[in-house]
Amino acid sequence: MVLFSLVFQGLSIKPLLSILGINKKEEGFKEYEKLIAKGFGFETAISEVHKVRRNLFLSETAAKDVTSQYEQELVVIHSKLEKLFEKYPNLKAKQKSILQKHALYAQHEAIEKLNKANIISDEIAEHEYNQIIDKIVKLDGYINN
Repeated sequence: MVLFSLVFQGLSIKPLLSILGINKKEEGFKEYEKLIAKGFGFETAISEVHKVRRNLFLSETAAKDVTSQYEQELVVIHSKLEKLFEKYPNLKAKQKSILQKHALYAQHEAIEKLNKANIISDEIAEHEYNQIIDKIVKLDGYINN
């Protein structure tokens, strides 16, 4: 009986979520994810080529030959992303929110470093933390809506 309930629940949860519309992705989101995945892969490949070239003292010419292919693909991906953003502006807005959130995290870390180094007081650090956290909460509300 226990095995049946585990298997039944495990197999039925995904269709149930789809029926309820809980895991429904926004229109254009799959294409967006594919482009992001490809772009990130190409950017990572370019970085790896440069790292290997430096570490193994390979020629710049060979590295340029390899990276130029990836760079051309990135131009195409960026163009497709811009068209997708024109068609679905909410995707661009979400991307901007993610960038803003990460920038706020970086600001939080910067305040923490200043506080730990006794460059700013605990009082000022706390005030700055609260402002940053308020902004993050507002962004989270926007992202989840």
